Amino acid sequence: MAEDLRFELAILATVQGFYQKLLRDTLGGDVPIPSGLDEDALRHSERELPNTLTRMYRWLHLLDMAITPAMLRQALTPDTDSEVAEALLRYFVRRREASDVNRDKTDLIATFLYRHPRVPGQWEQSGYGLDGALPLSPFEIALIEILADTDVPSLPEEHVQLLRRFDPFVEEVNRFRDFNALIDSGMIGRVRELKQWLDASFYHPGVLATVSAYNTAFGKKFDELFVRALGEIKNFGQALEEMGGTILTTVDGVEVTVEHVAAIEE
Repeated sequence: MAEDLRFELAILATVQGFYQKLLRDTLGGDVPIPSGLDEDALRHSERELPNTLTRMYRWLHLLDMAITPAMLRQALTPDTDSEVAEALLRYFVRRREASDVNRDKTDLIATFLYRHPRVPGQWEQSGYGLDGALPLSPFEIALIEILADTDVPSLPEEHVQLLRRFDPFVEEVNRFRDFNALIDSGMIGRVRELKQWLDASFYHPGVLATVSAYNTAFGKKFDELFVRALGEIKNFGQALEEMGGTILTTVDGVEVTVEHVAAIEE
């Protein structure tokens, strides 16, 4: 029991360290840590583990209110240690708060782990369930291991059916050849709605694995089509400039000029 509590506190301490750095970079200074929750105090909290855990959860929930999904996305870089990302995932799955923000953060972290495997190509290998019979994706197996100490939700049949809609979505995304068509398709809204329908099941390893694979496929196609569209706009702007023109279009009353487009970095 005490060993489990120490492991849980170690996870929370890792999350706190990540949050402290994120907020330090954002605010330009340290956020004061409550008494008894600093690094040195945590090393000597053996006698009051339950109380320390309760206080740490409250403290992290407060920090969560200051950190948006966009801030978390920016903070997760290729240099982020996998162990830190895994600790974040454990924290959010354990918390399992029924909110769009909590789900979005969990979504980001799981997708980050999918996009940055410890071993390149790790998720492309074949894999089987822990019983050796049920075939599972390698990433789902990894998530099961990461969340082995966490009480994950069960997956009801109706949510299994919802999950099966992601493969057709990936096929649909891969068929797009135009950036505007992808944006106008409503794909982003449809998938977000589907994630909401999954409710607490969203935190199941099988769901996180499926969603992460979809997010990666969508992100790859989005980047590909965006870069192509940007290249076309820049070529048009260059041609317009050669003909003596300067204004490409107007957005919300603001003129978009050739100089604006030329300044965009791919």
